[in-house]
Amino acid sequence: MGSSQDSLFALTQQLLNMKINALTYNIHKLYNFSNTKYLLDDIKPLLASLDLDFVFLQEVRGLHPKKHESDYQLDPLEHLADDLWDYAAYGKNAVYPKGHHGNAILSKFPIESWQNYDLSQHALEQRGLLLAIVALPNNQPLTLACTHIDLTQWTRNRQVKKIIEILKTEVSDREPIVFGGDFNDWNGRVSKQMVNSGFTALPAQKTFPARFPVLSLDKVFTQNMQELSCHTLDSAEWRRLSDHLPIQFQLKTKTD
Repeated sequence: MGSSQDSLFALTQQLLNMKINALTYNIHKLYNFSNTKYLLDDIKPLLASLDLDFVFLQEVRGLHPKKHESDYQLDPLEHLADDLWDYAAYGKNAVYPKGHHGNAILSKFPIESWQNYDLSQHALEQRGLLLAIVALPNNQPLTLACTHIDLTQWTRNRQVKKIIEILKTEVSDREPIVFGGDFNDWNGRVSKQMVNSGFTALPAQKTFPARFPVLSLDKVFTQNMQELSCHTLDSAEWRRLSDHLPIQFQLKTKTD
């Protein structure tokens, strides 16, 4: 091949096997572990330093706490995403007199559509599954999913069954999926359900409690993606933020 053909072939291979840098994180409504400090401006520069393509967030507050309203002109998600991610989807799940919170997905690539599915099993825990379809630079659609499910096993079982039904209905087995969230999966049963249904589980990471992590509550699942790396961010600066540690992971689309 000539030099121009070599360059075209290299570019084509790069697009077909696109690398993705992402993170999933329960941000605890942007408060520290003891709920004494609001940390929006502390978390944002740390996320910015990672050059992330996608961010999967749980416990995202839809309104600033009243005592911090004068500090910000935008809502928390807009302030967090501003100048870093051009596209965002927010699924409101829990609503209460002082506001609401839910899951969110931030993306550097266009979100073509998104939908929030209700997973709630009882009045005490309002939960949802947020799905977003993004268009990658190689014109390949990618489904992103984000959730935060219940504390009790019997309701988690029902929620995961519903999640699997939704994903199997909405996404072809041949299309790629990246799914991050807080599954409260301390015993690995959720992971077993997902794997038995054809999804790939990235290596379990100890994420809770952030200061002395012993439980693997947060997980990442994929379909038709190749894992390149997966690890918690557990330095001192991360441990002082949420009650969870974030998981950063790199993937490659599998189209070859």
